[in-house]
Amino acid sequence: MAVLEVSNLSKSFGGVDAVVDVSFHVEERSILGIIGPNGAGKSTVINLLTGLYRPLSGKVMYSGKDITGLSSHSVAQLGIGRTFQHTTSFPDMTALESVALAQIYLNKIGLWETLFRPSKVERWRAARLDNGYEALELVGLHDRANVKCKNLPHAEQVALDIAIAVATGARLLLLDEPAGGLNTSEIGRLMDVVRTLQDRGATIVMIEHHMALVMSICGRVVVLNDGRKIAEGSPKEIQENELVIDAYLGKDADRD
Repeated sequence: MAVLEVSNLSKSFGGVDAVVDVSFHVEERSILGIIGPNGAGKSTVINLLTGLYRPLSGKVMYSGKDITGLSSHSVAQLGIGRTFQHTTSFPDMTALESVALAQIYLNKIGLWETLFRPSKVERWRAARLDNGYEALELVGLHDRANVKCKNLPHAEQVALDIAIAVATGARLLLLDEPAGGLNTSEIGRLMDVVRTLQDRGATIVMIEHHMALVMSICGRVVVLNDGRKIAEGSPKEIQENELVIDAYLGKDADRD
């Protein structure tokens, strides 16, 4: 069953085509990789899916619902979470505080409860902290919960961003270059986290330049170049596709 269906999606900026007629679908509990050279339109696609940009044309369906052009807030409420290429946590908050704050849109507490039912407010706050701690545990940061975000090394900040997305209750996770700046052992831990998320029922779309990661963890791969989809298939099919080799992988590339 397709959780996400993208049909003929297009976007331009100032007359320059960033995404042109891109279509793909993502099956439930699968991992889809989106690859391509810099400027290929990968992050623009993610921004279109999550409501940061409105498409010029095309349609985005999530779990059978048309979400084309919805606001980022509305998209998040439907169960779609994302990370960014640059970490987005609050530097002077602890990891746990950042994950708890990300759940603020789940707030069902009104002014009346805030003023006259403080016990309900406290229970809601405790639940958010418990949920946040579970998300940190899932990505291996349970022992770093009380460390300020600015004091976390880069690999742990990447994991924290994933925990923030998970804590919102997202069932579809869009990861924008999570392996950027990570060393080999850190990428190995990232792979473990992504596989754990998949095992727990998440569907994942991953933009990534690290080919060893993409080819080992993604069930299918979409390749973009100049805003257009030039190939889609299994990792093996993508590695053997002449168009992809010429546009991105290179004939002599080690593909790591």
